[in-house]
Amino acid sequence: MQFKYGALTLARYRVGEAISWDGAFVEGEAGHGRVGVEGLGQPCPKCKYDDDLVYDIVIEGDVIRSVALSGGVIDYLAQGRPYWVVLS
Repeated sequence: MQFKYGALTLARYRVGEAISWDGAFVEGEAGHGRVGVEGLGQPCPKCKYDDDLVYDIVIEGDVIRSVALSGGVIDYLAQGRPYWVVLS
């Protein structure tokens, strides 16, 4: 799955791991209490977007806490950013 939050380095993460902010390109802002991030499953590789495979990733204190298929509840455009929103 792909998501754009933290360092945009194509790193692999697991739930419970802290995301990196070290990189030439960064999306988002470190240190938010709770953030919802839009994740995209297969396919994409440049850029065959498939909205049937959208995930909600919850990051708390820069640590990935959960990943689940999106229920369409989180409005990722509500705060003027295309990929993430501050949840609290």
